[in-house]
Amino acid sequence: MKDLDLSLLIGLSRTSNTFASETSRIMTAHDLTLSQFAVLEAVVHKGTLSIGEIQRKILSTTGTMPVIIKNLEKRGLVVREQDPTDKRRFYITATPEGHALMDKVFPLNESMIHNKMTCWSQEEKQVLFKLLQKFRKQEGTDHE
Repeated sequence: MKDLDLSLLIGLSRTSNTFASETSRIMTAHDLTLSQFAVLEAVVHKGTLSIGEIQRKILSTTGTMPVIIKNLEKRGLVVREQDPTDKRRFYITATPEGHALMDKVFPLNESMIHNKMTCWSQEEKQVLFKLLQKFRKQEGTDHE
């Protein structure tokens, strides 16, 4: 049984790596890193967020978040504004240019995801989703 556990973990990891690699390929073609895409996607689809909120949304604990945001800022894709009541907190908002870029790249990534998932029937996808949800709830890691 333990061999099956390891095989499942390896399979999940390889699947995740495949999606990350394909997403990275799409983002590279649009001069974005995977992390930049994740940040931009969060603020485009969720609205203005603090840096901490972005980290939670994209499940990141990286200390490079300020660099990622600075690079997006340099490209004019996001703006950073200081919280007037707490000078340590900054809020990030997507610019019209950021929205326009996301309007190009998000559908490409979404299409890739849908194409890769055609190997499963709707029923199989629902079963897999429920199994993954069950694991995340057991681990206390069920996030948005």
